[in-house]
Amino acid sequence: MIRRLAELFRPLPKQVIQLGDKPDYAGAIEASIPRRRFTLHPTCLAAEAPSPPEVDLILPLRLSDYEILRDRPQDAAKALFPPKELCELAHDKPSFNRWLLSHGFAAQVPTLFDSPEAARFPLVIKGKRGEWGARTLMVPDQEGLDAALQTAQGWKHGYFLQAAIPGQWEYATHLVARDGVTLFSATVDKRLSDAYQIIGLHGPKIGLQASRRPTPPCIIDIVRQLGYSGIACFDYKMDGDTVRLFEMNPRFGATSPLVGSGLYTAYAQAIAERRAA
Repeated sequence: MIRRLAELFRPLPKQVIQLGDKPDYAGAIEASIPRRRFTLHPTCLAAEAPSPPEVDLILPLRLSDYEILRDRPQDAAKALFPPKELCELAHDKPSFNRWLLSHGFAAQVPTLFDSPEAARFPLVIKGKRGEWGARTLMVPDQEGLDAALQTAQGWKHGYFLQAAIPGQWEYATHLVARDGVTLFSATVDKRLSDAYQIIGLHGPKIGLQASRRPTPPCIIDIVRQLGYSGIACFDYKMDGDTVRLFEMNPRFGATSPLVGSGLYTAYAQAIAERRAA
């Protein structure tokens, strides 16, 4: 009996995680992983060389990391990430909005305007592709629209017009899923400086805190309908009781470390379950 109890409570061996090549995330990740379960490998995922054999898990941080893994099946088995087609869908914001509209999530899509003439203010002009507030302009009135349209004409992938959603709180729900089943989810609250602030690298600072908000059911349902596998981040505001979704990032997000150790544990669990299946 004593031997059996000792086996039951014996510490699990640490798993070695190799990160994608995004050094500015490394410190936050190292501070948030459960150290009894994981340790970080000193090298990063690289196109030039395969992952070292002592690495148990690979945590891709950029979409380009997925491309490296797709070319190396042995390393891909140490990670969990969505197929290229789904990444393209999420990365192209108008395409993702159309998917939402056609799959029962029209309430989650802020109003889209077909032309400047049809627009109502305030609105945002968004690049069809972009992150961290790049190629996103808040437009309060017609004069601002004329100037913003001139700027947007030079954007590489084009632009679209969408209603602005007011509110000084924005939310980022981070999750881990396998084959459409959400294994872990938690949210970060973002306090903005004003109701129409655009979050970006060069914008005003925002307040960040782990949230007690439950994950909205519509986000769980979106993941299910996509059959999503991997880590994802959904950015949105609340319009009363309705989620107004801005984007889905099919990757680890900048605020992912704030949701705690459960994300890493669920990620490891998902990979272990896939190997056992």
